[in-house]
Amino acid sequence: MTARRLPAGLRAAACDLPYGLIPDMCTDLPRVNPQTYQPVPHAPGERAMLKVPAIHLDVTLLHAQQADELGNVQYSARFFSTC
Repeated sequence: MTARRLPAGLRAAACDLPYGLIPDMCTDLPRVNPQTYQPVPHAPGERAMLKVPAIHLDVTLLHAQQADELGNVQYSARFFSTC
């Protein structure tokens, strides 16, 4: 799994979307794994993008910076934005 696919797939699932978008960096990913990396049609001059499927999780491990005895948790979600 590439570094860009993971956040895009998780964000797509969190936003209840069928797929996420990542920039096409002119790699062989669509050729090597066409069921996961699908090119998005674009007009000339627009940035090329790839569709990646949403990653639906059953379990999540979360590293928290602080927690209290009532179950309140503080964590930093600096890599993922909300929908």
